[in-house]
Amino acid sequence: MLLRGSLEVGQPPATLAEPGMYFVHNERTGGMYSKYGVFGAVCFLPPMALEYATTGELPALDSRDRVVLLNGWNTLLTMALAGMLVRLGSLYTRRVWLLSGFAVLTVFGSFIWNYARAQATELPQILLTVVMADQLFRWMRAEGEAGRSRGVWRGLVVWACVAALALTRTNYVMLVPVVAVGMAMGGGVRRGLGWGVCGGVVVAGLMGLANFVKFGSPFLTGYHQYNPAGHMPGIDPFPAVWGFFVSAQKGIWWHFPLAGIAVVGWAGFFRRHGKEAWVLVAGVVCVLVPLLFVPTWAGDWGYGPRYLVAGLPLYGLPWLSWVGNSLPGWRRNAVLGAAVATGMAGMYLGFEVNRAAYFSAYKVRAPFSDLVQPPAGFGSFAPGATYPGMEYFERRPWGVIVGDVFRAEGRLERSPLGEVAKETFSPEDYQAVRLLYWQVYRDGNWWWETRGKRFDESKFALPGDW
Repeated sequence: MLLRGSLEVGQPPATLAEPGMYFVHNERTGGMYSKYGVFGAVCFLPPMALEYATTGELPALDSRDRVVLLNGWNTLLTMALAGMLVRLGSLYTRRVWLLSGFAVLTVFGSFIWNYARAQATELPQILLTVVMADQLFRWMRAEGEAGRSRGVWRGLVVWACVAALALTRTNYVMLVPVVAVGMAMGGGVRRGLGWGVCGGVVVAGLMGLANFVKFGSPFLTGYHQYNPAGHMPGIDPFPAVWGFFVSAQKGIWWHFPLAGIAVVGWAGFFRRHGKEAWVLVAGVVCVLVPLLFVPTWAGDWGYGPRYLVAGLPLYGLPWLSWVGNSLPGWRRNAVLGAAVATGMAGMYLGFEVNRAAYFSAYKVRAPFSDLVQPPAGFGSFAPGATYPGMEYFERRPWGVIVGDVFRAEGRLERSPLGEVAKETFSPEDYQAVRLLYWQVYRDGNWWWETRGKRFDESKFALPGDW
């Protein structure tokens, strides 16, 4: 956008990825366009524009200035998210210390911390969702208010957030009927449905226009060139149900512990805030259920259930309402203690993941999992497929797996995977896996050089897929 003044990206490096994986060829115009949503690029224009203004160039890769600017931008977005969480939470309690604790537990006691660190679109998605919920719930509570201008402003903000979310990831279009019904519940049926119809038409029109410009048709979403079958709905939702609610890798309870404690507060939340509770339930049904039937439900090559990350902060609201209004002293202290304990556990997992390079856990798993399935970018194995060390990986959150690397100080033979690796790989491949394990430790350990280099990296080379 900054270099060309258009959405076309030019010709990406041939080594960056397979055709259609990240960039799609528009057969109508002959240009190359990003596969991903337009707003995913728009939300990072400020730091990129600042880099361009200060350096006069925008290299495709390897820009140290960009890392600093993007981290600074993410810090500002995280601060804005914390402020919006406090504002949204103030609808359910006026206790400042509790609102502050809610914001801290939500951002740092969960896998949101990882996306506050990563230069990806998840953090803007979370912020947009929280802003949308705050304005929608205030709209719903303002039924009968005389201040129509304030209601118009709130309505515009709500639909601007829905449009931005849908232009970031297509599945957010499912929020259109949820928001429309929510506005009808709060602002009167005729007025609410009027907003819903107009907002839905605008969102659909913007998505169709973006798809037409980028892919040549309003009905193409960018997933039609690279492995289109991998994105088509299936008929077996069990892997996704297991993954979202049980598994250590993608389970909601591991990665957002507050949502688990909040389950107990849902009954009271329905009694006190029934309309808002139904909107939250409808939102999770409309976003979650379609994901259960898509092979790419896991959103792999990311930490935790990242396709659900934007909405999970809203599922801490029943806990906030419960603790802030209806619990007597000793019960409140017990629930607060449980929230702090699980939040500390979440912080520990987040610390272990965040101290390493971004894809470290996947790099540790790759030599083992690639024995049964070449890397395809989806991370979902065929039903019944097993690989050496699978029990180790499937039963541990990524934070524990990365933590094992640091506890073993990068020495594979000292880790729980050491014996499995020796039994699985040839002597030459075993040394390559040792090198990979060491590199994960080295890349995430700032002080490794002061402790002496313990692995001669010059002797071995990693296979290209690792």
